[in-house]
Amino acid sequence: MKLKILLFSIFSIFVFLSVIIFFGYKVYNLQKDNFELQKRVVFYETFQKSKKFFDAIVKEYNHIKPQIIQNHKYVLNHMDEDIFEIKQKFGKNWNIYKTDENFVIRDTTFKYDKNFSLAFAKKGIMKHTNTIGVSSIICEAATANFFVFSDSYQNKKALQVGYILSNPIIEKFRNELKKTKQNNKWIKSIVLYMISPKRSFRYQKCDFLHPTYSKKNAYKHKDEKIGWIYYHKLIKQNPIFNKNEMYILSKSSLDKDNYIVYKIEINNDYYTQQLNKLKIILGIILFFTILLLTIIMYYLNKTISIISNFAKAIKNEKPFEYEKNDEIKLIVNSYNNTLEKLKHLIESKEEFLHFALHELKTPLSVISLYAESGDYLLKSSIKMLTNSYNDMIYFAEMGDFKRNIQKFNLKDLLLERIEYFKDIAKVNEKEIVYNLEDCFINADKIDIERLIDNNIKNGIKYSISKNIYINLKDCILEFINDGKIKNKEKIFDKFYREDKVQGGFGIGLSIIKSIAEKYNIKIDLSSDDKVVFRYDFKGINENNNN
Repeated sequence: MKLKILLFSIFSIFVFLSVIIFFGYKVYNLQKDNFELQKRVVFYETFQKSKKFFDAIVKEYNHIKPQIIQNHKYVLNHMDEDIFEIKQKFGKNWNIYKTDENFVIRDTTFKYDKNFSLAFAKKGIMKHTNTIGVSSIICEAATANFFVFSDSYQNKKALQVGYILSNPIIEKFRNELKKTKQNNKWIKSIVLYMISPKRSFRYQKCDFLHPTYSKKNAYKHKDEKIGWIYYHKLIKQNPIFNKNEMYILSKSSLDKDNYIVYKIEINNDYYTQQLNKLKIILGIILFFTILLLTIIMYYLNKTISIISNFAKAIKNEKPFEYEKNDEIKLIVNSYNNTLEKLKHLIESKEEFLHFALHELKTPLSVISLYAESGDYLLKSSIKMLTNSYNDMIYFAEMGDFKRNIQKFNLKDLLLERIEYFKDIAKVNEKEIVYNLEDCFINADKIDIERLIDNNIKNGIKYSISKNIYINLKDCILEFINDGKIKNKEKIFDKFYREDKVQGGFGIGLSIIKSIAEKYNIKIDLSSDDKVVFRYDFKGINENNNN
């Protein structure tokens, strides 16, 4: 018994650990899939927000463009004035830049641009000799500010007037990106690349979150080229999702020939750390689960053995001895006391039942004799009452019943019982149709009579059609009627009734089962189109020859 308990304990632990590992693996994959989904959701949300952002600054750009040209003309007409005084007239968002013959800024209201060379844009600036050109919107790499400038070229020198866009949505968008990064620790950076394929100044980087490098190298920084490289890749495949980065290409609302490459760089170390934490947590859970189960099984091993023996005592309806004074002792004492009371109660009821049944026997015999002279309705009722009484007597005395084994023809007994039930069948508008052959068996007639009677009685009670068929061939007895059995597994259980409306005590089929077991009669029950109870009497003589 202890070996069984030990094996069961090991099996239980194995199953439990398997379940933990299975669900841990599922959680692991779910986290992984959730991370991939989360990345894409955040990426597309950022993309949609940036589109709205660019639409807003384009609107401001179109609004301010005429003012830029007007202010540029003013500076051209007042070249001898102090540019800081001119800036005060224009406002804080305006800046003025003057270059020397080498396109190096020598005089500017923005001190960080002093001595910055515009030689990279020389060709573009020289196109505006004696004219004024206005740029598209530019993202300044050093500050991630958006600005527009006008330029002109006179007397071998360049003049630029710049305006920093001040739409509130710019700062709002910047804050939204910061919040997105804070809420998603796996984001390393969010960067936009503004692509102008038809311009000499083809690409520029706008990093809202990390505007870290100086303007001196802004237009030569190697990271600028990433946007240009992915622009060409995205033309063929859009979007692109890599392990470390995500890219998508969009037509820019800034200019019809401009594009924007959106990039989110992923910090895979954060994701790996989260999964490693999950693994550690699962490992700790597994360890303590094993430890806890080991402790529990150690202390339960003895208890299970006691309970197992206690269960055997209950099954065998015997008292159980238990020495220790604990909670189990209370249960055992309660069981032993209850068992003693039940035995006494059962013995009292059995004595009463035997007494009552025997007291009914004489008046029932008198009523039966009287009924013979009455009509078939009365005879039918008395016969059913007598038959039920015989069942109850048989059921009450099954344990004490002494068999009187004799050889007889089963066919003769069947004919006798069919004749007995004719009036009962007639009252219930049923007819017994039979086809019988000789079959000699060794048995107690009372036993076989109870088997036959309960089958005929059930056919009369439950058949939904008129005819009840009884066949006996090759010592195989069949009772056939139209109907349906819902639960074939429980139909032979003591006191089980499928149709409580029809009445009865639920003991008829349990009597049949006990008789069949006593005489080695094989029972076959089918309930498809018809209900068929089939009894094979071929083995009855093997165990009951006298």
